[in-house]
Amino acid sequence: AGLIAFGAICLGLIAVGAVAAGCFSAGAVALGQYLAIGYSARGMIALGQSEAVGSLYHHVGDAALADVFTIRSLLNEQVPRWLEPAKNIFCALFLP
Repeated sequence: AGLIAFGAICLGLIAVGAVAAGCFSAGAVALGQYLAIGYSARGMIALGQSEAVGSLYHHVGDAALADVFTIRSLLNEQVPRWLEPAKNIFCALFLP
């Protein structure tokens, strides 16, 4: 657990691991408040290989085929200003 968390099971502002939960999450099972990317993803914006449940946007399949312009626009509208550095780091690492 922490601001940026990596591991098998992790909780953090940015979480990357097999089971990841946080504001921005990536992993096999990703639970993200704003953005989740993984095999199974749930969040406001969800990009999943086999399952994606998103309240604003979801895409099942290859993340490279998702509408990145729409995703970035939604993130800019929804993410609070104080979380912008975390959003920018996560997007630079995980969005195509």
